[in-house]
Amino acid sequence: MIQILKEICNLVSFPQFENEEVYNIMQGIQEICLINCNKSERDIICMSDLQSVDSIFARYLNPLLSHEQWNHSNIKFKCSHVLENADKFNKLHVSNHKLLHVGRLHTDLLRATLPPPSDQVLILVSGSSDMLTHVCGNTSRRPEDQQKTQGDVEGILKELGYTSDMVYKF
Repeated sequence: MIQILKEICNLVSFPQFENEEVYNIMQGIQEICLINCNKSERDIICMSDLQSVDSIFARYLNPLLSHEQWNHSNIKFKCSHVLENADKFNKLHVSNHKLLHVGRLHTDLLRATLPPPSDQVLILVSGSSDMLTHVCGNTSRRPEDQQKTQGDVEGILKELGYTSDMVYKF
């Protein structure tokens, strides 16, 4: 997930689109919402990467920039944390990070946080096998060549109406 955010940051920082398809994809992005789930705050890995991403979005996607300076100023980046245990949550010293929930992910939380299912939405899910099973179902392997496949959408995302065209599992 961090690699994808970093690649988007590279595109945002140096908008030299040689590929029209990439340009069209970037034009279509309106919001990036990261829900980062961990057992506790000390288990959050890649915090420096998340802070770097946050900084790049704040700098390059500042809504005060004119259209001539940057035409992707409509992209919003939000990072929310779900912690199973949080006695005390430090503000992480990053303005766009917030504690969304203490406990486990559940249907009502994702319904309130994610955009509604549509062909304009892509939900990227990364995590342990148990997490994938709970949220969206696991990836699978084709029997003939053991090639990894996305498998059906299950779990919370299926319950919310997302389809395999709207969900990608890592």
